[in-house]
Amino acid sequence: MYDTLVSRLFKNRLHLSPEVEVCFASRGKADRSKALRHALEKARVRFENQWQRGVPAAIHARESTPARDAALQAADYFLWAIQRHYERSESRFVELIWPKVGVVHAIDETAQAAYGKYYTKKKPLAF
Repeated sequence: MYDTLVSRLFKNRLHLSPEVEVCFASRGKADRSKALRHALEKARVRFENQWQRGVPAAIHARESTPARDAALQAADYFLWAIQRHYERSESRFVELIWPKVGVVHAIDETAQAAYGKYYTKKKPLAF
């Protein structure tokens, strides 16, 4: 499931920059680098097939830990805050960071559209 979400997340973003560096949080003892690189390559191919346009970006994927990369700490905190919002209806943590959020794509909220629902600063989550 994680690999599928990676492909979906990056599909329409890889063409935006000539070089893309993706840092994944390592989990457990298994080396997931190869699988995650494959998921990113799948995203590239899906974009190229859909838009009939190449993605010349050099894609680099690496594993790290939140203790070594502050960006992973921020991502972990945001995901934890979203989880609290949905599972416990506790929104104070999401509200704290919402001014820094660009977009949240809730792919499983398909009542209004098959692709899910987008939340932004102008259309925030219901706090």
